[in-house]
Amino acid sequence: VIVNGGAPAGLALDVGGNFVDNVTLTVGSNSVLVRAVDGANNTGTSGTTVVEVDPAKPDITITAPAAGTVTNTASVVVTGTIVGATSATLRLNGSVVSSTLSGSFLQTVTLVEGINAIVVYGFATGGEPTGPFLGTSGVRRVLLDTTAPVVTIISPASGSFVRSPGITVSGTVDDPWVTTANLTLNGVSKQIRVADGSFSQNIHLAASTNTI
Repeated sequence: VIVNGGAPAGLALDVGGNFVDNVTLTVGSNSVLVRAVDGANNTGTSGTTVVEVDPAKPDITITAPAAGTVTNTASVVVTGTIVGATSATLRLNGSVVSSTLSGSFLQTVTLVEGINAIVVYGFATGGEPTGPFLGTSGVRRVLLDTTAPVVTIISPASGSFVRSPGITVSGTVDDPWVTTANLTLNGVSKQIRVADGSFSQNIHLAASTNTI
C-alpha cells in the first residue's frame, strides 16, 4: 500500500486474497494506492482512492461483539453508534453487508471460519460510493471456530501400571486457540494450562485403577 506517494508498505493477504491494515494519514486530502506484483513481476494497481482527513471526524464505535471474541456460532449481531456521519457502511472481510447504517445500529452478519474483520465506514451526504469518506470504526476482529479440538494424552499410556502415585500427565491439543483444558481424574476436574498446543500436569493417583 502506498500513501501520498510515499514508500510502499507490505500487506498480508488471507487465503481468499483479502487484506485489512491500518495506515497513517495527514490532515487534508490523502491518496491511497494498493499495488500488487506477482511472481513473474507483473504489476497491478487498485487505482487511487482519495481520503479526506477532517479533525472533526465522526465518532463511529462498534460496541459488540467485543474485540477478540471467539465463537462457534456463525451468526453474530454487530451493534454500535455513529455520530457525525450522514450514513455508514458495514463491511465484513472487505465485503459490504449494509450501506444504510446511521445513529445507533444493529446488524446481523454471518462469519466465515477463522478470523473475521468487521469495519464500519462513515460517509457524508450521498453515502458510499459517492459521498465523501469521513472515517472508520477501526477493525474489530472476531474468530469463528466450529471445529472441536483433538486432545491426545501422550503419557501415561492407557493400561499402564506405576509404582508411585505421583505421575505427570502430558499431551497435545491441535487447536492453536486453546489456552486451557480440563483434566479429569477419577471424576474430579481441574483446569490446566495449554501452551503452544501442549500440556503437562502433575497428579496424584489413588491406590487402584484410575481414569484420566
